[in-house]
Amino acid sequence: MKIYIADLGYVSSIDFEHTVPLNAGLIASYALKYNPDLDIRIFKDPKKLIQAVSSTPPDLLALTHYMWNQYLNNDVIRRCHNYAPNLPMVMGGPNFSFDDSEWIADFFQRRPLLDFYITGEGE
Repeated sequence: MKIYIADLGYVSSIDFEHTVPLNAGLIASYALKYNPDLDIRIFKDPKKLIQAVSSTPPDLLALTHYMWNQYLNNDVIRRCHNYAPNLPMVMGGPNFSFDDSEWIADFFQRRPLLDFYITGEGE
């Protein structure tokens, strides 16, 4: 099974390495501990993720969700769907109001291609 995990950041003309959140790395490590046959890749650059999905689509795409990357995630989900229309997509992170049903309905209505959301430290 091929899984792409992405904590996307905006690309700028300044060339520097972005760090990946600890939880994204821990999720990958935990999954590999119990299933070493998984093929997991972690992405920070949205262009590289879209290119990877277009050339070799994964079986699952997982995105970290924060206030600063929510619009970028939405665009990347749409673009990835164009290359892999049946690709299951999951998002997770602390920026989700799980106690407000109207907010939740609006959240998924604005992201019709998103299949799942893991709340809390779900990134």
